[in-house]
Amino acid sequence: MNDLRKLHYIVWDLREEIHATWPTPESGTCLRYAFTEAGEAMDAWLRVERPGDVRNHLVVVTSGRVRAELADCAMMLLSALGPEWGNDWRDSDCPLSLDQICGSVGTLLFDAVESNPHEILHIVSAIARYANMDLEAELAIRLAKIRAKHVACTEAER
Repeated sequence: MNDLRKLHYIVWDLREEIHATWPTPESGTCLRYAFTEAGEAMDAWLRVERPGDVRNHLVVVTSGRVRAELADCAMMLLSALGPEWGNDWRDSDCPLSLDQICGSVGTLLFDAVESNPHEILHIVSAIARYANMDLEAELAIRLAKIRAKHVACTEAER
């Protein structure tokens, strides 16, 4: 079982720490960013799986890039929940392909007015179950880079 509560805490701990230099967008915008990150994951996947395609000939991408983009997507989905979400952390054991993850994020964005936190958690669970994914470790890497950049910005302003 993925510890979705822990993943949410990791993301929001950083968001609160560096809010002054990296403010959290409102939920709908977080979903839009999640959608772009899902698209970037698909782009990376295509570059890995179809390196002979003309559009891919100048860029070398590894499968690790797919996981990194999915981690960014998960970060934005967890951000969309807001800092106080804590009612029901059910993990979903239903695996999704990358196509399904991307489609689910798109559907979530389309239905944003009636955003369903359980669907967000379902997608984050699917991302955590993606091939060779250690979502907590991927988030830690991504968030450490963000922290370093924004803490340095804060210190430079002092």
